[in-house]
Amino acid sequence: LRLRGLAWLTLALTILTGATGSVAALADTLFPSPSLREGLMQDFAANAPLLVHMRWMHPAAAILVFVAAIVLCRSLARGEARWIAALLLLQVALGVADMVALAPVALQVLHLLGADLFWIALVASCSNLVFSEGPLRSVAESALLSSAQHP
Repeated sequence: LRLRGLAWLTLALTILTGATGSVAALADTLFPSPSLREGLMQDFAANAPLLVHMRWMHPAAAILVFVAAIVLCRSLARGEARWIAALLLLQVALGVADMVALAPVALQVLHLLGADLFWIALVASCSNLVFSEGPLRSVAESALLSSAQHP
C-alpha cells in the first residue's frame, strides 16, 4: 500500500511539473530575459507579469519529482530504476541548460522530449504498482514464482 501511494504521488507530481513547465516555457517565450541574472530578478520583481512570477514553480515541482522518483526507484526492478534515473538526470541537465541558455526553442523542445520519455518510463514502471489488486510483489519475485510454476 505504501509503495502504491508513492507511485501515485510520483505520477501526480510529474503531472504538476509538466503543467508548471508549460507555464515556464510560455513565460520564457513571451517575456524573454536578456541574461540569466535579469531573468531571476524578474521572477521576483513587483512589476513583472504573472506568468514570469510563476516561473519558479517549475523548478520547485521538479525538485519534488526528483526526490519522489529516486525514492520510488529504490523499490523498482533494477532495469526500470535505471531507465527512470537516467531520464530524470537527463531532464535535470536539459532543464539547467535551458535556463542557462535563456530558453532557446530547440532546447525547450529537447527538454519536452525528455519529459515525454520520462513520463512513458514512469507510467510503464508504475502501472503494475498502481493497478494491482492484491498485495504488491516485485517484478523479480513474480518472475521467479511464474517460472517455478511452469517448468
